[in-house]
Amino acid sequence: MNTADRSVEALDTALRRRFTFVAIPPQPELIQQPDNLDVKLQRLLITINARIEKLLDKDHCIGHSYFMGISQNNDPFVELRNIFATRILPLLEEYFYGDPAKIGMVLGERFVTRKDETISWAAGDWGSEDYDERRVYAVNNPLTLKIEDFRSVYEE
Repeated sequence: MNTADRSVEALDTALRRRFTFVAIPPQPELIQQPDNLDVKLQRLLITINARIEKLLDKDHCIGHSYFMGISQNNDPFVELRNIFATRILPLLEEYFYGDPAKIGMVLGERFVTRKDETISWAAGDWGSEDYDERRVYAVNNPLTLKIEDFRSVYEE
């Protein structure tokens, strides 16, 4: 059970009273690095999880299992992009619902685009100056990202 999921809290409590559970934190050292992939998967996971833990807590960290099958794939980079598109980004969007800027804090500016710089207000006295400082972001499609975009997550 994920302790971050409150929708099943009663069931989770009932199971914990009746069974013993062992916490298994992410173990990046179990991830096999494909020879033909120029993204260090272990460093990627460690960096992402350190940032998630800082923003939320350790219960929200991403498990190493997300990256386990990449080395067996014929094109590991295509698989990495698919994992981000179908598993990691949807999970981060759930964690940071309505706040893609926090996804940017975790993954970096190559994964998120600022949209508000091109927005202008409709004519009228709307008090729009209250929103002038607000930033609006959108998550980029990971299927269009390049290998250096993924490396940028852990490279300074």
